[in-house]
Amino acid sequence: MAQPPTGLPEVDASRPHPVRVHNYWLGGKDNYAADREVADAMTAELPDLAMIAREHRRFMERAVRHLVAEVGLAQFVLLGAGLPTSYNLHQVVQEVEPLAGVVYADRDPVVAAHCRALLISHPKGAVGFVQGDVADPDALLDDPTLTATVDLGAPVAVALSSTLMRHTDAEARAILDALIARLAPGSHIVLSHPTADFDPDGVARAMHAGSAAGLGRSTRTLAQVQGLFAGLELLDPGVVPIMQWRPAEAGPRRDAHRVHLLGGVGRKP
Repeated sequence: MAQPPTGLPEVDASRPHPVRVHNYWLGGKDNYAADREVADAMTAELPDLAMIAREHRRFMERAVRHLVAEVGLAQFVLLGAGLPTSYNLHQVVQEVEPLAGVVYADRDPVVAAHCRALLISHPKGAVGFVQGDVADPDALLDDPTLTATVDLGAPVAVALSSTLMRHTDAEARAILDALIARLAPGSHIVLSHPTADFDPDGVARAMHAGSAAGLGRSTRTLAQVQGLFAGLELLDPGVVPIMQWRPAEAGPRRDAHRVHLLGGVGRKP
């Protein structure tokens, strides 16, 4: 396993951690035996989990590329950053607009240390990291690092990378309402969320395997995820299985329902 950057907080390698489990599914090296054990237990119940993790990254890349290249946004905030990989969202954005400002946020101190050590901006742009909890969006948006990197008086794209699956319906609504209230008109919100719509039994078994290791998560139906976009104008094609959101390849995706994630992008009027 690769050595993590120096200055990391002490890590309990005996207990699985959600971001390291996800890192394992993505083929990363920043994980431990406990993470791989629970990841494999979940995969035994839902064999496509590694593919789902990869498709989720591709959805986020397509969404932010559309927003910078077609909509013209140059400010991005990613809530629920996870561990850096070899190709991160700020690189997607700054390939199109080198002057863009990108802020990552995550409450986890290990993620914070990795991000601060490894996320390097294009020389003309800016990348920042905020350690904070999406449950307190006002604190995140008021953080000096964020306000030094993006101007909340201008349109911003905010991506919630399956972040709301840790929150109840009431909590998720409060988080989104607080974000929407603070964002300028023309801002966009990118949402992804796990669903059990396509395989209720398999997803339930995988979630149970994760919950047994302390990785509790929730799913939402298509109607519930659509409801999260209340107050926003949905971009075409609306809330769909993520492989069907503006795919790079033409034609239907027959395997779209193997990816148990819904996604969409909404615009603040």
